[in-house]
Amino acid sequence: RIATLQGINITGLVAESSSGQYEINIQHSGNILNLCDQIMLLKRTIKQVAMKHGLNASFLAKPDMYKAGSGMHFHMSLLDENKNNIFKTEVKDLLSIELLKVVSGLVLFLPSSMAIIAPNVNSFRRFKLGNHVPLEANWGVNNRNVAIRIPCSDSENQRLEYRVAGADCNPYLTVATILIATLHGLTHNLNIPKQVSHLGLNDEHILLTTNQLDA
Repeated sequence: RIATLQGINITGLVAESSSGQYEINIQHSGNILNLCDQIMLLKRTIKQVAMKHGLNASFLAKPDMYKAGSGMHFHMSLLDENKNNIFKTEVKDLLSIELLKVVSGLVLFLPSSMAIIAPNVNSFRRFKLGNHVPLEANWGVNNRNVAIRIPCSDSENQRLEYRVAGADCNPYLTVATILIATLHGLTHNLNIPKQVSHLGLNDEHILLTTNQLDA
């Protein structure tokens, strides 16, 4: 009710893997600044409601060293001037070249984006094996361990999911980072990296830094 009064359009709320941990989904929108505003409003709202009930709400990336960390995942599709999704394909299970170009830009920029999308010392405590946290700059189809995931969806709703940022990230800066990498991928002739399931023993693995100084 309080979220509705503030214009925050929550579409889903489910319990996650750790006790007291929840996934909250906000309705997608082409108004990106407003979407980031809603994220910040939602964090403040949750903290204030928790305080009224004598509780503390945490948006640290790793609030408990012995439990799963908390990410902030961004789903993105791209529309042309006619509001058509440019990631759409006519052939089932075939990814569009535009989607692959964007994935290439995102993967390329990931290592140099870590200081923005993981802004605090605590942010890097989340990057441990397990709990579906990406440790490499990579991508895959419906794989929850990769950095850039292509969810299962029908052709009309093809999109990607950016899974590296933690719950403590600045959404404005993170979205700007995603869009810069997206533009770079669309406007440059980059090599399309192999998806995780196609990597061989001799293929390169680009590890993401796990400490702030290196980032």
